[in-house]
Amino acid sequence: MALPTLESLTDTLDAQTVGLLGDPISYKVGDTAAVSINAFVDHTDKTEAFAGNQITAQDIVVDVRKIDIPTVSTTDVVTLPRTGLTYSPKDWLNSPCGRFWKILLKLVR
Repeated sequence: MALPTLESLTDTLDAQTVGLLGDPISYKVGDTAAVSINAFVDHTDKTEAFAGNQITAQDIVVDVRKIDIPTVSTTDVVTLPRTGLTYSPKDWLNSPCGRFWKILLKLVR
């Protein structure tokens, strides 16, 4: 029997880590029903500079596993129970490991 490699264990480790350390969120893709998943949520204030002026914007960043959410769209809806607010994706990119989406959310007003 071959010994497992880190690559063969990565999906299981990701699922267990997000399950233990992640925050519960509700994610709705298009017209489908919302699903409850765990994600890494960053509530940190972001500072943006415009022509020498700086403003602090409360943009939320979530890291979700691609196995949970295969594609991202600006029409998706994310609800964070911690804030009780609803957000939509503003921008997204691959995480350094390539197994997560790093999604910048904006508040739905």
